[in-house]
Amino acid sequence: MSVELFPPTRAEATARLAAFLPHAGTSYAKLRNHDPGPDAPSHVSRLSPYVRHRVLTEAELVRAAVDRHGEGPAEKFIQEVFWRTYWKGWLELRPGVWDAYCAAREAA
Repeated sequence: MSVELFPPTRAEATARLAAFLPHAGTSYAKLRNHDPGPDAPSHVSRLSPYVRHRVLTEAELVRAAVDRHGEGPAEKFIQEVFWRTYWKGWLELRPGVWDAYCAAREAA
């Protein structure tokens, strides 16, 4: 985790979650695939480093989004959290896939 971009503290992680939550509903579903450019705020959560290092959990993200927006409006954000979890597990069961990717990247 880049300490400059993602200070590795629980306080920073929860502050970033709180700052993102207003956007975790229908606006996330509409705008998450749009890049507003380098000088504009992003439409994605940027919370993955905190989840990866278990500073925040997937359950916390989902609960916070549902509490703020309800299940329907938060559905796309919840789906993305679950997809992240699914693919992490898929890769853990197939370490050769990740190793092959890393080898190809290094060879390029």
